Amino acid sequence: MKQSEDPIQAQANTAEGKKNSLKAGRVGIALIAIVGGVAFLLYLLIVLSGVLDLPLFGV
Repeated sequence: MKQSEDPIQAQANTAEGKKNSLKAGRVGIALIAIVGGVAFLLYLLIVLSGVLDLPLFGV
């Protein structure tokens, strides 16, 4: 199969394919940022609860 016959490669060469690829990249970056932000907030919650001697989750 030639590279030009590959439907994935053929789509990436069109303007719409490039737009979809950029959109997918932005969605991926947004998801990574959201997960990282939530993890950081949980980290801060745990650290601050230890420093301030606050009961965390009733423990």
